[in-house]
Amino acid sequence: MIIRPFGLSLVMSLLVAGLGGCSRQELAIHDPWIPEAPSIVSALAGYMTIENNAGRARILVAATGPLFERVEIHETVYETDSGVARMIRQDQVRIEPGQSFRFQPGGHHLMLINPKQAAEAGGSVALTLVFADGSRSTVDFEVRRDRLQL
Repeated sequence: MIIRPFGLSLVMSLLVAGLGGCSRQELAIHDPWIPEAPSIVSALAGYMTIENNAGRARILVAATGPLFERVEIHETVYETDSGVARMIRQDQVRIEPGQSFRFQPGGHHLMLINPKQAAEAGGSVALTLVFADGSRSTVDFEVRRDRLQL
């Protein structure tokens, strides 16, 4: 009888001690999504917010996804003279320590080029984010019924 409570106490103590060293994820991905689109669309856009809780800058340099020919980091830039929007490919996005970076319609986004199948609302699409330090993070992007935006 004494062994059981002692064993339980030991396990609980170890769990509590272990939790004391836990911290928030160094990198948190919030609200990843892409708009629903038929298979005939040549490009989609992926949106999310990356929160950097690490003590160092994190640099997103690429993304990949098995359902796309390629994935690029883009920024939408509006020309003041004509009002025309252009998408400019970016080599990287730097997220400073303690900061967040938002990929959003009309701004930075992941350009998902030549989808191999339709993106249907209610589903999800896996994309792998690649960082300059070689780390990778696979994220499920929710497919939402929303008008197509880049």
